[in-house]
Amino acid sequence: MLHPRFLLLLSMLGLLAGCAQPHAPSPPDAARELRRGRLHAAALIRETRAVQDPDSVSAEAALAVAYLERLRLGLGSPFRMAEQALVDPRLPDSLRAPLAWAILARTLDGRAYEVYPEVLEPLGMRAFGPVRGDGVLHLELIGSVLEEARDPRAAELGVRTAYAIAAA
Repeated sequence: MLHPRFLLLLSMLGLLAGCAQPHAPSPPDAARELRRGRLHAAALIRETRAVQDPDSVSAEAALAVAYLERLRLGLGSPFRMAEQALVDPRLPDSLRAPLAWAILARTLDGRAYEVYPEVLEPLGMRAFGPVRGDGVLHLELIGSVLEEARDPRAAELGVRTAYAIAAA
């Protein structure tokens, strides 16, 4: 004869097995979704650049490219942008998730916060005037300080202080 505790245990296991979800949704494969996001972003950019008439670009495509441009310029947190893309009522449901994955993929690929070196050229030696190509040197200097620092905030403060002293 079976022990009463053993029967209780078996009945509880049966109850738990009945409560389990047999078809629970599986989490997305991140690598696959990131690849799709890269392809989606490339297609959006290619599509909007190829048009001759800007009025022929759909509002949804223009909005999606605006998200990618905001990411490139560093106008906000990429994670917040991805979250906003997922709930943006101006975007169709079919575009929201691919755009969010595209934002994350481009962030991982280093395609966020891009700075054009030409923007930094006016920072050159003012006594001699800006020299073409100075921006690249400034960008390399800033990048090297950030890479070597243990604390990026301290590196940023150091770069800001150095440029303030140089400007004075």
